Amino acid sequence: MAYLHAVEESEVFRGEVYRYTRLYYVCDETGESFTNTALENSNVEQVYGPYRKRYGLPAPAELAAFRARYELSAALLGKLLGFGANQWARYEAGEVPNRSCGLLLRLAVRDKNAWYSLLEAGETMFHAQPRLYAKLLAKAA
Repeated sequence: MAYLHAVEESEVFRGEVYRYTRLYYVCDETGESFTNTALENSNVEQVYGPYRKRYGLPAPAELAAFRARYELSAALLGKLLGFGANQWARYEAGEVPNRSCGLLLRLAVRDKNAWYSLLEAGETMFHAQPRLYAKLLAKAA
């Protein structure tokens, strides 16, 4: 049988120290400590969450909701913002953007005027899809 343990620890993330409660199991027969995916995700999010909050970065769920609202692919959103084709998807999956990319994400997701401006700036990307472009502008207005 294994029992859940918690220990206060510090983690340096992007040059800043974050305190968190690391969760792990200890096997009562062998004394071996281990985690599972859920515990690892919880431990990591205890560092990433405060970092996102400190710099006003959108959380993965907020990014996913934004993308769903506009019915766009992660690749197209990434391209529109000047990221690589897979970058938006990585941010939705939990990767933490650097502060400059995070600022762009925050503006796109939380500021309708900025999002509208970004759409206008990316108009050339939609020449083959004028209906989609018109739909996006209407939703953003």
